[in-house]
Amino acid sequence: MATLCCEELLRALPLRLWSRSGYLTGRIESSLEQVIALTNMRLALNNGMHTSAIDIVVEESEATYSLAQMIISSIPYSKYSSLVNPAVNLMGQIGRNYTTFGLHGGLGLENNVKILTLCMGGIETPNGSITPLPIPTREWFKIPASRAFVSHMLSKITEISSHDIIQKGLQTTLQMDLFIRVVQCAAWLLFKDDGDGGCGMKVFVDLTRKLMQSDDESLQLTGTKLVKAMVEGREKASRMRLVKQNNAEGKMKMLLPDALYGHLYKLLGGSNSNSQVQCSALSTYGSLHFVE
Repeated sequence: MATLCCEELLRALPLRLWSRSGYLTGRIESSLEQVIALTNMRLALNNGMHTSAIDIVVEESEATYSLAQMIISSIPYSKYSSLVNPAVNLMGQIGRNYTTFGLHGGLGLENNVKILTLCMGGIETPNGSITPLPIPTREWFKIPASRAFVSHMLSKITEISSHDIIQKGLQTTLQMDLFIRVVQCAAWLLFKDDGDGGCGMKVFVDLTRKLMQSDDESLQLTGTKLVKAMVEGREKASRMRLVKQNNAEGKMKMLLPDALYGHLYKLLGGSNSNSQVQCSALSTYGSLHFVE
């Protein structure tokens, strides 16, 4: 209950307005830093209880993750810069929980992946705009500690696409939703030169090809969404000059269209594609052609 109340209070506080008062800013930062530290500690404790099936533990875990997502996404860190490092540490704990839960599955993994996805931004607002990658998430991706998360996510996606037929289910859907959001909001992570030989791009192409070649219309639709996410992610990375600094701009321009244009084109006129899949494929194909 206390966790839920804290989340609702954080949602209601006019933090941007209060940031104009130097006196209030200092007191608010001190209080929020304590909230962030407590949330981080509770997530670390939840990490040790991931195999529990007790309802109260699951409910408390959901509430704690929800509060953590609110902290990552809603605080105006440009106004409260002293909270960035504590929030980066909180994001790191969420990432560590992902690599641990990934070994066991279950409700703990489901809660974790849902919140990780929300912490990537890319959410459409009522006015039609898309929320950016939150500052704590962006800063976390800059440090070596985030590599374990990226590596684990890629390994999960590789496992999904390794089967002749993708096994549909909640775990698969959640992992693909997370991957799509990362591609959309932090595409440069797939091209970072960490000695993986372009592993991230290969994982992306293999999964997308498998999805679009599927006979299942929902998987075909996911494939078109994944390509469109890459188009958006590439544009964001280019504007931020993150793709170019990783020497991957040419690789993206060359590999993405060559590998996937044909599969998209087949979905446009395929007799096995419904109207929703065809519309999504047309929109994605047009986006690729326009960017190229």
